[in-house]
Amino acid sequence: HLYITDISIHKDLSGLIEEFQDITIIDHHVSTYWVKDLYKHSGRIDFSISKRRCATYLFGEYLLSRGMIEDSDWLRSWMELVDDHDRYIHAFPESDRLNSLLFITNRARFVDDALVRTPEEMLDENRDRVDRYLTSQAEYIKQTTYTKISDDDGPSVYLAYAEKFKSKIAEGLMQ
Repeated sequence: HLYITDISIHKDLSGLIEEFQDITIIDHHVSTYWVKDLYKHSGRIDFSISKRRCATYLFGEYLLSRGMIEDSDWLRSWMELVDDHDRYIHAFPESDRLNSLLFITNRARFVDDALVRTPEEMLDENRDRVDRYLTSQAEYIKQTTYTKISDDDGPSVYLAYAEKFKSKIAEGLMQ
């Protein structure tokens, strides 16, 4: 069984789908819909595509609903924080801090820790590291030069020269 979550499959790679008997695609991006349209009559692919939650949350719900994993506060805290960060909800400050920790930590170590610890435990242990990273990020963003390149009545268009923190720079411009 192949599970594909939170990635858009490029049309050139769609042939790989033919190699698996059972496929589940779970996503929250509309860029996945073409796969659903292409294979909707095959009966081989189970689709769970919804904009109401991020793919991580949807996958957790999928596994829970089929009894493949047990529900727990640990699981729910991960699902909520990843959803909060991935969909730019910003209801929980910890979600951005957790994503920062992922960025500055060896990915394998992060995953190993995440399997046995809550996000809160990981953040508590790494508070100073995350604070230093976020301070560095804020300073970089503050020093970034933005140039408005549209003066018409349409949407504002800005150009920013940045090598790091591109999503955060764009997010700041939207505010």
